[in-house]
Amino acid sequence: MVAASVDVSELKKRIFEIQAQKDTVEAEMDACLARLNAPGQPGETEPLVDREGFPRDDVDIPQIRTDRKRVIELRNDHKGIMKQLGELLTQLHAAVKHEVPRPSAADAAQTGAAPPDAPAAPATAPFAVIDQVAADSPAQAAGVQLGDRVVAVGDIRGPPAEAFERVAAWLPTAEGVKVALVVEREGRLVTLALVPRRWGGRGLLGCHMKPL
Repeated sequence: MVAASVDVSELKKRIFEIQAQKDTVEAEMDACLARLNAPGQPGETEPLVDREGFPRDDVDIPQIRTDRKRVIELRNDHKGIMKQLGELLTQLHAAVKHEVPRPSAADAAQTGAAPPDAPAAPATAPFAVIDQVAADSPAQAAGVQLGDRVVAVGDIRGPPAEAFERVAAWLPTAEGVKVALVVEREGRLVTLALVPRRWGGRGLLGCHMKPL
């Protein structure tokens, strides 16, 4: 289905563009918040006048007002970006559903892919291994350990390439949502409750998955 392939390609391109916008907005917002919440600074809500009603002389009031205003603008931008991203991801999931290729036996012989009637990968086959876990991250809080082999993230499982694509598409919309992370550890399956969220480091998880 050539048309579907074109649609999926365009959707992925657009999603990557929106994700780049999201990263830019988040980086600027983090910078503003870092200035506002630095030691001795008033944050987002603390008054800019002293007890006698005079402007505080220990902080840069114009910069604080600029940062506060900008944070509000960026949060509104972020909300719009996340809405747009969610809509695009929904479209992508629908397009991928209708595009799933089924290679012929001849194609399989040439490419090494499994023929249509080949058995599917076991439902418990891991598709990634955890090779980094950051301290104080959501992953560490959930109990993720180095060497854990990822079997499923919510209902996402399967061949590494497909599973990674789905995780990448799902993650930006999953902030604050508890998801079951199933890992293989020392020969047994362990289910962890993972909540993607912002923290002091990069990303929403604080761990790195290496494809198997």
